[in-house]
Amino acid sequence: MADQCVVRREVQCVLARVLEITEATAWAGYVASAHFYVLHGVAERLSPLLLRPPCLRCGGEVPSEGAVGGAVGDDGQGAWYASASLLCLKLAEECDMVRQYAWNELHHGYWKDVHPMWRILYGSAALLSVLCSLLASPCITDQLFRECVRDLDMMLLFSTPRLTPLASGLVSALESHRASSLVEEETSEFAALSFSSPQLQSSSEPIGSKRTLVSDSPLHQSQSSKRQCVRTHGTDEIPHPRAIPRISRPSCRLFHDTYRKPAIPVVITDAISHWRALSDHPWHDIKYLRSVIGHRLLPVEIGRSYLEREWKQELMTGNEYLERYLCRDAKSEPEGVGYVAQTNLFDQISSLRQDIAVPDYCFFAELEGSDSDGEDDVELPTINAWFGPQGTITPCHNDPKDNLLCQVVGHKYVRLYSPQDSRYLYPIEGMLKNNSQVDVMCPDLESFPEFLNAHGFDCKLGPGDMLFIPKGWWHYVESLSVSFSVSFWW
Repeated sequence: MADQCVVRREVQCVLARVLEITEATAWAGYVASAHFYVLHGVAERLSPLLLRPPCLRCGGEVPSEGAVGGAVGDDGQGAWYASASLLCLKLAEECDMVRQYAWNELHHGYWKDVHPMWRILYGSAALLSVLCSLLASPCITDQLFRECVRDLDMMLLFSTPRLTPLASGLVSALESHRASSLVEEETSEFAALSFSSPQLQSSSEPIGSKRTLVSDSPLHQSQSSKRQCVRTHGTDEIPHPRAIPRISRPSCRLFHDTYRKPAIPVVITDAISHWRALSDHPWHDIKYLRSVIGHRLLPVEIGRSYLEREWKQELMTGNEYLERYLCRDAKSEPEGVGYVAQTNLFDQISSLRQDIAVPDYCFFAELEGSDSDGEDDVELPTINAWFGPQGTITPCHNDPKDNLLCQVVGHKYVRLYSPQDSRYLYPIEGMLKNNSQVDVMCPDLESFPEFLNAHGFDCKLGPGDMLFIPKGWWHYVESLSVSFSVSFWW
């Protein structure tokens, strides 16, 4: 009963906010104002239904078959529920037409050139469509739950941050209501596994449920062996990278003065051991991850590198991703490499955000130079997730911001080059100018002879490690096992 009331209150809050947004935009003369006018009409017609909604009633009871079919009782309640449900379905169709129109506009030209009003329109239409679906149904079934969460995830991925709190709050309320149905049926052997379990390490022994990591497949073994041979073959010609220094939990002052200010890379240890992702909400636990992301929609990069011709992106649920790319039947053929890369999962999935904390190192310099008494006036870093199997690669590139790369699950190999060596890395011309043409692990010295003059630095990151990558430094990253990392750009 309490969870049902939470959903109802969240629906009321979302509807009230969408009413404000659509009213302000429908008469403002913006692009797409006519479509906002349609959505505002939908919101106005939904509002009276919340006084006696056909679903989301505090008791959560399902109306009798007669009531749903429209039979009139002493108070005519059955007929009202039936007519209200039909109205909600009709209004959902109007929202879906507007949403499809906005979707088409979102995919004209480059994403950066899309007018922000189309993103707001798409998000508003998606929110109202979900509300219509909830109000049209006598109860929140598993199917309705998953359809609503999928639509809200699409909104979170393609709409505007302005609407993120509305969608996130509604997802949280729905999850609270349907908590018992978040994890799909699974074998007991698989449910008990973790990414750090012996069964899921590189091994030729089959595990009890006949599931294994994609990275154990012959395809991945042959690729990994080939790359290792090439690496070893070039050590006489190419200078061996120098080890990046490691330091245990330095003070913010020491980090800023010794490493950030002079732009010197460093591996910091023992600084994120308090994260719940490394303790009571362990991300290496497959069962926990499935409970959090299994029903959520994830953007997945397909292919070993975004610079390859075959690279593409797909949307799939977390359960689909885990099954296809991380854990599979031992007899099935591998489907290649799938990588959840540079994705802001933490705005989309609030429970994951609660498992981590922004390192204090990201705030020290800004607070030192400001008159603020706290962090409210300091810009928060951009937080991205990097989750995938062994063999995922981020080609050598540089970024315009400082980066703290925090390793939560598994191990990664990272190679760095100073900005002073940029000319030896042959930057790609055009839009990808922050990417190197050189495969730094398997360099073609005939095409890129000056690469011999580049001096690399490298390290291996394990759970609990944090690598500081100064802005402008070139870096190549490869997963040595199933890996989950979090980056903070500031």
